Amino acid sequence: MRTKIVKTKTNIEWPGGFELYNRARKLLKTNLWNILTLFVGYFFVYLITAQLMNRFAVVNKVVKLTKNQNVTVAEIRNYPIFILLTVFIFLVLNLFYLMIYFYGFKNSESKSAEISDVFRSVKKYYLRFLGTAVIGIIFFFINILLLSTVLTLIASISTVGISVLIALIVLFAEVYLLLPRFILVYGLILQENLGIIDSFKQSWKMTKPHLTKLQMYLLAGITWSVLAFILAVTVIGIPVAIYILMFVLTSPALLYNYIKSQN
Repeated sequence: MRTKIVKTKTNIEWPGGFELYNRARKLLKTNLWNILTLFVGYFFVYLITAQLMNRFAVVNKVVKLTKNQNVTVAEIRNYPIFILLTVFIFLVLNLFYLMIYFYGFKNSESKSAEISDVFRSVKKYYLRFLGTAVIGIIFFFINILLLSTVLTLIASISTVGISVLIALIVLFAEVYLLLPRFILVYGLILQENLGIIDSFKQSWKMTKPHLTKLQMYLLAGITWSVLAFILAVTVIGIPVAIYILMFVLTSPALLYNYIKSQN
């Protein structure tokens, strides 16, 4: 008698947007100190770069707005150095973020990893990671240009209130309709070794049935990020803000695992 083997698909139950971040928080303990080291390392590099920027590339000037009110503005005095330092911090930021993102997958597997090992694992994806970041920046500036043009035309034939309302509607549509469709790009590069264009295409395809869930995930992420910003402003809340950002930035790995299990 022949036995028929039936393959079943294992689906991970959707935990909810906020719960996904809570799970990422609980998993932080696997590589907590290494992730914290990356955060501290990036802030250290950023502070040094900012000091170099202020010393060699930027000069602060006091501008008189009214008779009793002045404002300090930064003016670029050395464009080559300014561009060089800006590109440098952009490259460092993306490297650190790539490593933190990868730690999210290690956390989800409850596997600890040294920073040197993570670096060796992700360095081959670095250029693709940069490519997706550049595409995002280009899209952002094109979007700002188009939005400002549209608002200028609308403002010439309507009130300021209507222009602001339209701007908010457009931003809402982008954040809630477009951004969720590309949220798996980095995960696909790291886990599936896809190219830049293919990762965008595959992310668009995989996220189509899960738009509402992804929107809730983004809403939860925005909430946590705003809280982290408020805490950072208070100065004494900076350690808690860093802790929040640690699980916010490693949570996409759990989101990727969920979407992958459904496809």
